Amino acid sequence: MTKFIWGPEESLILPLPEISFLMNNDDSGRCQMHQVGIPEYEIIKWAKQFGNKTKRFIDCGAHMGTYSLLLADEFKHVEAFEAQRRTYFQLCGNIFMFDKTNV
Repeated sequence: MTKFIWGPEESLILPLPEISFLMNNDDSGRCQMHQVGIPEYEIIKWAKQFGNKTKRFIDCGAHMGTYSLLLADEFKHVEAFEAQRRTYFQLCGNIFMFDKTNV
């Protein structure tokens, strides 16, 4: 069952089988992730084969950090860029929740 945590922007934490993401209540991806999980998960599993602790992963248009956070353990550094301010704050919250110091 989804656990709702309401804040100033009506945010919630969306639990998935293995992980949870901080998402805005009106985020269009929320419904899709809630119903089918992370659609990019197969791509993320594929990308892990290219990671090692000497490489840098660059995520342009990082949104809430799905790729960045799920690949952070495979790379030395992860650069996550998000242009939309509200989504950027969501990304920052997820980096904090995941306790990733290399993102």
